[in-house]
Amino acid sequence: KVSSIAKELEMSPQDLMAIMSFETQGSFDASKRNDIGATGLLQFTRRTAKGLGTTTDKLSKMSPERQLDFVRKYLEPYKGKLGSLEDAYLSVLLPSKMGSKPTDVVMSKGRLGYAGNAYLDKNKDKKITMQEIMRAMRGYTRHEI
Repeated sequence: KVSSIAKELEMSPQDLMAIMSFETQGSFDASKRNDIGATGLLQFTRRTAKGLGTTTDKLSKMSPERQLDFVRKYLEPYKGKLGSLEDAYLSVLLPSKMGSKPTDVVMSKGRLGYAGNAYLDKNKDKKITMQEIMRAMRGYTRHEI
């Protein structure tokens, strides 16, 4: 199913697996929740789930295979723009930053998303660059399809 979705969205199935692995801390657990209640394979927020016609509670009760339908639905608007792992991941984390270069600041303290992702700010400069994000994702990029 991952291969089919990736082909449809013109992205690498390995990139899709890496993103879901990263978001679930390697578990691929569709019920996985973070501190702010984001849930599932892409850590859907309540607002995102609502926009997809569901809720985080419903998503958390789905099998990973069923939740992949919502992964597809979420990523569909980015079809053709998911050719790199960087842009594919930014479509999930912060779509407005797709196309960022490695040294570009993606998030900074006091701005949307920083608090929940502060662990990515390895040098503690209160800025998260694309390079820091990709360094964190490295361990999640070797999945067989």
